[in-house]
Amino acid sequence: TAPGRIKKRIVKHLDGLKTEVANLDEEIQLMIKSDQEWKEKSSRLESVPGVGFVTAATLLADLPELGTVNRQ
Repeated sequence: TAPGRIKKRIVKHLDGLKTEVANLDEEIQLMIKSDQEWKEKSSRLESVPGVGFVTAATLLADLPELGTVNRQ
């Protein structure tokens, strides 16, 4: 609903943000693939139905102890 000139700037800004998100996703994928432990954990996580790249990467980042601690 923004006027033409402003709308063009908003769309341009959003396109830049989408590009940046895509670049970051690619960089995160490369980091995961370059580390054998992360690669294996990511593979196991993504084998669970409904868990994709974003969820697996988030879990790896937020739970570094994942797969290394017991229930105690």
